[in-house]
Amino acid sequence: MNIKEHYNKLVKNKQDRHKSAVANIRYANNFIKAIFIRMYAKQKMLVLDLGCGKGGDLKKFDNAKISEYYGLDIAEVSVYDARKRHNDSENTFRAYFDNLDVYNTPFDLKKEFDLISCQFSLHYAFSSQKSLEITVRNINKHLRIGGYFIFTVPNKDEILYRYNKGILKNEFYKIRYDGTGNFYYFTLKDCVNDCIEYFVDMKLLKELLEFYNIKMVRREFFDDFYFRSIAENRELAKRMKCGELRKEEIEVISLYEFCVFKKF
Repeated sequence: MNIKEHYNKLVKNKQDRHKSAVANIRYANNFIKAIFIRMYAKQKMLVLDLGCGKGGDLKKFDNAKISEYYGLDIAEVSVYDARKRHNDSENTFRAYFDNLDVYNTPFDLKKEFDLISCQFSLHYAFSSQKSLEITVRNINKHLRIGGYFIFTVPNKDEILYRYNKGILKNEFYKIRYDGTGNFYYFTLKDCVNDCIEYFVDMKLLKELLEFYNIKMVRREFFDDFYFRSIAENRELAKRMKCGELRKEEIEVISLYEFCVFKKF
């Protein structure tokens, strides 16, 4: 099953998510994204969301009072759900959605954005050198000078460290990797079932983006950011149902990192 087919088959409602065994992990990831997006999404901004999924971040952008939003995703079902979520909401910004493989298709929306966000999907751009180069050109074409490119991805070094230690699974997740190639298969209980993912070569990404004067200004692991942000945002954490995490849950969120690039 390819990536598009995988995400088109994911059908879950809100009640399913709350009852899921990985609900606490979802809450933690959602809280991290909320803080992360709040740091960079500001009033009246134009936002491009690459791999927007079912529109899970729409409310976060509305809280930031952005003026316009474009959401693109490879999965038709996800785009339909995202559009419906926006239309059924009280979001105040204009929103446009389209079905597009943003990591393999050159595109031109004929405008530049203040913020490009890519949450939990940029690793698919690393399927080949060609797809990564297309992705970087798409980002450069649509990011204005002074704008930010923000994203969350699995950390390659952490995954390889766990592989070498023989600890690539617990009760919530499993990574299947044979020690060769630039890909592995990821399972997250109740969410993702043995789906192919690609290692993020951060050094290569930095080199390609820096060619366009888009430079890294921040990089941080999820677990470090989570515990610090919980202490600094207790009311928000409470509203988003975040609290103590078990060791096994921390092992999942610590697979990820977030990065910020700025175009100079």
